[in-house]
Amino acid sequence: ANVSNQTDSQTGAAYDADNVGNAIAISDANTPESFPPDNYIFTGTAPTCILNGGNGIFWRFSRNSLGVLRYVGGQPALEYSQIWAGIGVANQNNAALGQGGRLYAFTGSRSLVRVGQGGEPDSLFSTPIQKDIETWTDAILGYDGKNQVMCVMNGMTVHAFYEPLNVWCSPITLSVSGLTSA
Repeated sequence: ANVSNQTDSQTGAAYDADNVGNAIAISDANTPESFPPDNYIFTGTAPTCILNGGNGIFWRFSRNSLGVLRYVGGQPALEYSQIWAGIGVANQNNAALGQGGRLYAFTGSRSLVRVGQGGEPDSLFSTPIQKDIETWTDAILGYDGKNQVMCVMNGMTVHAFYEPLNVWCSPITLSVSGLTSA
């Protein structure tokens, strides 16, 4: 269904597809599905990617921002704060957590960024591959914890970033030889 053509059954107000999901409803402790009006957090943007950062922290991307959702206890038990404006992701596969829970993302501006010093965005690490990825419209990020490698993939091309030495490996081109379609 096209969300932008739907209306709220109680208020009759039209839904705006860009704003659906821009509130976080927090239930009362020990009473699931009870959402008092004063337990809503309004973020202003719909989420495109949410990652569990561990220790009561969730990273929440929209198309143009990154925020952090923290468990703080009390009433309401969650707190949301936007940490980046103008930097976001299009969908869930555009972000991943690397070594120690460090956040990496392929942004709408067709670049790679990670959380740097003091929570600031760091894109300098991706300079060696920027020319390759600037034509990509989408990317899939994934982390190999055993080998400490952040992989960034588009189509049949994979770039691997070895975190301990802060270096990019030579690009890998995948092959489909030997595969047949049914």
